[in-house]
Order: sequence, then structure tokens, then C-alpha cells
Amino acid sequence: MSAIRPPRRRLLALSRGIRSLLGTLVAVPVVVLLFGSHWSWDRSVAPRRVWKIAPDATRSDQGEEVSLHFYEDGSDPGRGVELGDGSVLRAELPREVSRFQVVLQVDPNDFYLVLGGPEEGALEPLWKVRRERSESVLTTLRSPRLEVTTPIRFLQVEGLRGEGARSVAGLRLDLEPLEIPHLVLVPLLWGAWLLLGAASRTGQARWATAVLDRWRRVDLWLAAVLIGAVVLETPSLVVYSLLAVAAIWAVLRLLAAWLAHAPASLLATAVVVGLLLLVVPRIFKSAITARLARFHDLTVDHRPRPGGEINADRIRFSGTASDLADEDFVVLFLGDSFTYGETLAYDEAYPYAFERIVSGFDCTAPIRSVDGGWVSSSPLLALRLLQEIGRDYRPDLVVYSLDMTDFHDDLLYEQRLREGGDLEIDAGEALVQGLVRAVPALASYVPRLREVRSLFRARDGDGKGGGESLPEDRFFATAQPLEESEADIERGVIRNLASLHDLSTETLGARMALVVYPRAYQYSTRESPASWERYRYEAMGPWVREPFRYFRENGNRLPYPVLDALPTFEGADEFPLFRDDDPHWNEAGARLMAETVARWAAESGLIPCHAPPE
Repeated sequence: MSAIRPPRRRLLALSRGIRSLLGTLVAVPVVVLLFGSHWSWDRSVAPRRVWKIAPDATRSDQGEEVSLHFYEDGSDPGRGVELGDGSVLRAELPREVSRFQVVLQVDPNDFYLVLGGPEEGALEPLWKVRRERSESVLTTLRSPRLEVTTPIRFLQVEGLRGEGARSVAGLRLDLEPLEIPHLVLVPLLWGAWLLLGAASRTGQARWATAVLDRWRRVDLWLAAVLIGAVVLETPSLVVYSLLAVAAIWAVLRLLAAWLAHAPASLLATAVVVGLLLLVVPRIFKSAITARLARFHDLTVDHRPRPGGEINADRIRFSGTASDLADEDFVVLFLGDSFTYGETLAYDEAYPYAFERIVSGFDCTAPIRSVDGGWVSSSPLLALRLLQEIGRDYRPDLVVYSLDMTDFHDDLLYEQRLREGGDLEIDAGEALVQGLVRAVPALASYVPRLREVRSLFRARDGDGKGGGESLPEDRFFATAQPLEESEADIERGVIRNLASLHDLSTETLGARMALVVYPRAYQYSTRESPASWERYRYEAMGPWVREPFRYFRENGNRLPYPVLDALPTFEGADEFPLFRDDDPHWNEAGARLMAETVARWAAESGLIPCHAPPE
């Protein structure tokens, strides 16, 4: 028995040690294993020196040294360095780089060529910037991810052709972010504890015993900070997490005194609650922004980042523009998450289901689909995308699929572009959505939850994105009579669809068509019964079909054909067509949409095909 006791005593001591540090030794590793990913630091390289070199300069002439700056408002192309006379910009980087993205702020009416190389006399083309827009503002453009075999030290920007000054204001290289996995916390914490425990047991390292004692006292605090840093993913939020934990702890400590009617505690509690209202919304917004930035850029366009199914042009197309043959009849689909195929596999997205269905028609040319939709896009953002990639993809038909949120989003994005801002996260609305997703029963309490949202808005950024000219309700077009929405519909969506039509027909030589499809709540009370978005509208409410009435009454004066897909969904035999817990189509809904658009396009002569009899 005596031989068994020492190991047992060691195990008991080990278990007591773990129990005294349950937060950092147990809770933190569990959170890391369940929710862990990595911390990420964005990195960029700015030029050390920049010269403007005249077209007649000799090889030894370094030209005039100039300064470049990124301007937030981007309102004045005159702030940039003009290259209209054939001059070029040459920049020296502080170190060599091989994997990067070029970021330029330029006058967007023009075309540019970016070259790079290890020496000034050995520059090779890296990125041809093609842009056609009418707004006379500086625009920030980002190249695809570039990788060169020989690291570059010098960059050169040339203005190829365009209108006016061809000015360049800002230039930098964004490198791959530095990433540290959350998993490193587990060996660090356990290793530190084991080493400190071993040192303290020798009886000679008093400092180790003192560190362990202090660790035990702050164990829960430290665990809360580390868990916050893991869940929120952004290291800079550790400070916010610490402040939030401290505020919550103080509230609990002061609550007892408050119940005893201590005046000083009442004042202290008010101060702590004020700190909570200041800190927590910022933590929540930063967490949402960090997660969104992993998949989309945070400009107004918020296009998806390249990788996987997303190609270098940032659209959901597994190939490139060069993969489309001259004999192909290219149909470019534009729209939001319904067009993109949110929650659906690549082949199940409605543009590619359309291509598969049309392959069974009698066609005089191969039909190729390109999916140019992305989450929360709108006609305005689709127009900006088409201006960039239209010439490369050479579409024969452009199909815009209109969603009920587009009426609001177009006005919001136009306002953000006018103010020179980036994508603004509505943290309060995101909180409401998150609570409803987590606890569906809270949907009936949304009016009260939106009072909490107002607290977020008071502390959330600079207030841009609101204003009297922007309807409060994202679904305003289906929540009120058409007469109250018509002006907003026409100053946003209809105006931008007209520009999309003009660009398609006059510049790209393609036809353009509009498809208007229903949300589930516009034709059924059975579809999407547990959708996280259901609190935002009334299923089969009195005004839910007003946008369809607009196109019925005004379709004859529009320059493009319009497909009303509402009757198809109303008369569908298959059920369900939408996901139960999400507002998007399931596979059957996307297939029905594709079949409807394919047959209509063939019968309308929009594609060179004859559909078989039904």
C-alpha cells in the first residue's frame, strides 16, 4: 500500500491544482477546441520614395520626388499626381516582397498599368487596371492576389489612356496577413503551469509559488479575457474584453450594496452601466466586422475575397474570362445572395442550374452561365461590377434578378458612396438577428429588442448610412402602399437598372433582361416558418406584392423585358421551395427559378434556343 500512496497523492495534488485554475486550464482549452480559429494581423508595405518621371527623361534622370496619400473622401482627383502627359510614377519599396495585392487610389475614368521588378531597369507587368466610370472621384482599387518568382523592390504606375488627368493619389502593397492559431494557448497555459508547479515544489523558487498564487487569484479574469480574444478573433479587442469583464464584475459586486440603498453605490452602478453601454456595442461591432472581413472586403461593394469557388475577378465562377470561347453564348447573371446561391452548392446555384437545363434545349450555340451575384448586392453594385469585368467576359445577355431588399440597399449604397465612406455595419440589427437565430421565441419581442438597437446606434460609428432620405425599413417596398414607395423605387433601383441596360446594350453589345422573383412571405404563410428574418415582415401582409404591381403597371415603358416569377412560385406543386430556418431558396427553389428563367429566355428570343414542349 505504501507504494501506491505517493502516486495517488500526486494525482490528488494535480487535480487540486487544476481545480484552482479551472478557467485557464479547462475553460479556455475547451473554447479553443470548439470555437478557435486564429488571430490575424493585416500587413502592408508603403513605398519609401516615389518619383514622377517625364516621358522624355533619360535613364539616369530620377525625376521629381512626389508624395502619395490615401484620401478617405476621394472627392477630388486633383489631389493625385497627374500622369496625363505620359509621365510615370516609380516607387521604391523599403524591402523586397513576393506575395501581395496592389492597392491603388486613382481617377477611375482611366486605364493604368502597374509594373514591378527587383531593379528599376527590370520591370515586368503585374496588373492592368481597367476601369470605366463617370464619377469624377478618386476610387480605391485592389488587384487580385499576386505572386512573383523574383521578389520585387520597385513599382511603376503608367497611365495608359482615359479621360482627363489620369491621377494617382495612393499606392501600397497589402501582404498576406500574419496568422497565429488560437491552439497555441493550450500548450502555453499548460506548459507554464507545469513548469511553475515543478519549480515551486523544489522549495527554492519562491517566485514560482508567488506567480501561481497570483494566477489563482486572477484565473477567472484571465480566462474571460482569453475567451473573449478567441471568440472575437481580434487581438485588439483584448482590452475591450477586459473592460467589459471588469464592468460586469463591478455590477455584481455593487448590486448588493444598491439593494441596501447605499447612495455611493447607486452612483457607482450608474457609472458602470454607462461604461457597459459604451464598451459592449463596440466589442460586438468589431467582432462582426472581423468575421465579415474574412470573406468580403469592407468597401461599399463588399465583394467576396478570391479563393475556392471565387475567382480572381471576385465572382462565383470556377473559370476565368479567358475560358469562355468566342462561339459561347455567355449569360451573365447579376443579383444578390439568391443569385449567388447562398446555402447552396456551386452546381445548385440558379445560374448554373440554368446552364444545365438549357443544355437540354435545341440551341445554335453553347450556353455558358457566369454567376456575378454576391451577398447583399444591388443594381448599383452590379452596375459597378459590370463596368469592371464586362469587357473581359463579353456577355451576350445580362440578367439582373431583383430582390425585395434591393430597393433599400441601392439607396443606402449610393449614400455611402456619396459620403465617401466604406461599408457600415449595423451592429444593433446584427444583435437582434443573432438573438432571434439563437432563441426563435424572441421573435415576438423584436419591438423591444429594437429599443436595444437604438442604444447601439447611438454609440455605433459616425451615424453615416442613415439620414432622412433613406427609408428606415429595409423591406419598405413591401410594407406600405406603392404610392408611398414609388418615388424611392424610381430614384434608386429603376434609375440604376436603366444605367445597367445602357451599359449592356451600348457598350457591351449585349441584351439585358430583368427577373423579379418573390420572397417566401409574398406568396405563402407556410414557407420558411423559422426564418431568422421573419420578424422583419408580415407574411402575406396587405402590401407584400406592391413591387410586382409596379412592374405590371410600368413594364411597357421600361427598355428591357421583365419576367414576373410570382405566378410560377404561387402555382408550384413542389413544397418547400425555401429553407425552413433561412430566407433563401433550397435546391428545389433554385431549380424552379432556373427552369422558369430558361424557358422564358428561350420563348422570348433572349437566348438562341428552342425549349422542348412542357
